[in-house]
Amino acid sequence: MKNKIGAFIFIFLSSGLLLVSQVQTSADQTVLESADQLFQDGKFAEAEKFYLEAIKEDPQNFRCLVHLGRIALLSNRLAESRKVVDSSGQNQA
Repeated sequence: MKNKIGAFIFIFLSSGLLLVSQVQTSADQTVLESADQLFQDGKFAEAEKFYLEAIKEDPQNFRCLVHLGRIALLSNRLAESRKVVDSSGQNQA
């Protein structure tokens, strides 16, 4: 009986963790989609805020790093752009 209860609790908790993980991934994806759309619309300052939010969740997100580097370059922040591009290259190695 104890084994069945233990197994039930394990499955229940595992399912909950899986759902939380999927919700977080979905939220992260929405942030990235919003950032990409703003970037495509030329709203770089607004897009940068979304990319910075996403990078907090995944500091090695290559997509975010590339876009942040491009935004810095387009904003004439050359040193910052170089730093971001260098770090994105390290993440891909």
